[in-house]
Amino acid sequence: MPYISQYVGMVFQSPDDQLFCNSVRDEISFGPENLGLPPAEITKRVEEALTQVGLGGFEERQTARLSGGQKQRVAIASQLAMGPVVLALDEPVSQLDPSGTAEIIKCLDDLKQRGITIVLVEHRVNDVIGIVDRVMVMDRGSVVLDIDRKDLPAHTGVFKALGLKVPDAVQIAGAVCSEWSMEWTGTLIDEVIKLKPSKQGFFGCESPAGNNGGKKRRVASLRDISFAYPGAREASLKGVSLDIYNGDIIAIMGRNGSGKSTLLSILAGLNQPISGSADMNGLGSLKGRWHGSTGRTGMVFQNPDLQLFEDSVWAELEFSQKNLGVDKVLRTFRNSSLVGTLRLEGLERIPPHALSSGQRLRVVIGAVLAMAPRLLLLDEPTTGQNEENICNLIRTIRNESGIEAVVFCTHDFETAVRFSNRVLLMREGCVVADGPAREVLG
Repeated sequence: MPYISQYVGMVFQSPDDQLFCNSVRDEISFGPENLGLPPAEITKRVEEALTQVGLGGFEERQTARLSGGQKQRVAIASQLAMGPVVLALDEPVSQLDPSGTAEIIKCLDDLKQRGITIVLVEHRVNDVIGIVDRVMVMDRGSVVLDIDRKDLPAHTGVFKALGLKVPDAVQIAGAVCSEWSMEWTGTLIDEVIKLKPSKQGFFGCESPAGNNGGKKRRVASLRDISFAYPGAREASLKGVSLDIYNGDIIAIMGRNGSGKSTLLSILAGLNQPISGSADMNGLGSLKGRWHGSTGRTGMVFQNPDLQLFEDSVWAELEFSQKNLGVDKVLRTFRNSSLVGTLRLEGLERIPPHALSSGQRLRVVIGAVLAMAPRLLLLDEPTTGQNEENICNLIRTIRNESGIEAVVFCTHDFETAVRFSNRVLLMREGCVVADGPAREVLG
C-alpha cells in the first residue's frame, strides 16, 4: 500500500473523511512530508496544488472553517501534491458550485493532458462528459457497459434501464440525427459538447411546484438577520430578510461560502443570529433566544454522517418518532412506507455507516421525514443520487401532506429548475435575488 500511494491518489466522496490537519498548508504538506521531500519542494508543491484547484492564498486558512466545496478542493490538492500517476476521484464535483466545478474540470483536463490517468465516479454526467474518453456503467458490483464516449448514443437504453442520467449532449446529438435523418458520427457529440447544452435547457424536467394557489400563509419569516462564526473576520450573513409561505419550494443557490448552509442553520434554530428577528409560525422572535421550531422543522445536513448514530437503518427511522411518542404500530407503518419510497428495501437491519454515501443520505432524509415536519430544510439533497433516485426523492417530498414548505441548498441548476418555484441567490452573505427559478437563473 505505501508503494501504491506514491503513484495513485484517491479523493473520497466526503472531504471530511480525509482532512485532519488544522490548516490548509499542513493538510497538503502532510503527504509530501511523509515522502521525505525537501522543505522547499514541499512549499512549491503546496502552492502549485492550491493554484490548480483555485484556492491560491488559502495556505493559512483553517480547514474546519472552509465550506464543503472548499474542503473538497483541498482534498484534491492534497493528492495533487503527491504527484500521482493515477488520480481516482469519487464524485469530485458533487459539492461544488458551477464556478468551482468548472475550475476542477479544467484542472482534471489539464492533468489529463499532462499524462495523468483520471478515474472518476460521478452522477453529474453533464459536468464531466466533456473530458472523459471512456464511460463505464456498473450495477450491483459488475461492469455492465464499457465504451468510448463517441459510442454513447447507441447505449442510452442501458442508462435509462438503470435510472441514470443520459448526458444532455448525447440526447441533443441523437435528436439532431433523428430529426434530419443524419448518420451518427463520433465527432458530432464533440461539437454538441462545445455548445454547453446543459446551460441552455434540460430534458425530462417536471413542472416546477408552485404555491398552492390559495391564500398565502406565512410559514417562517426572517428580518435583517446577521450572523458571524466565532473568530471570523466578517459576518457569514449580512442583513438577510426572507418570507417563506405555505406551498413554497425554495432553492438557495450561490458560490461555496456564500452563506447558504448558514441560512439553513438559522431557520433550523441551530445557530443564533447576532442581530435581526425571526418568527416561525408564530413561535416567537430572536429578540430573546430562538430555538427554531422543534418538532416542526426538519433539517438534513450536507454530510449525512453527522446525523447517523443508530446501529441499523430501521432504528434511525424510529429514533425521532420514539422521542415524539408515536405509537409502535404507527411507527412500523410509517417506517415501512419510507423504506419503500426511498428505495431502502433490504437495508433495514444494515448499519447505516456500512451503506454508500447516497444511501446514507436517503436514510437521513427518511429519519427527518418520519418526524412529519412542517418546514423541511435540506443541504445539497441530491448529492450522490442518480437520476431515478432524484426524481423519486422529489415525488416523495411532494407527497408528504404535512410539509408546508421546503427550503434546500443546491449547486445543480437542473434540480433548482425542476424542483423549486422560487430561487434565492446569495453572494457573500447577502440575498441578491429572490424570484421564480427561470427568471433568477435566466
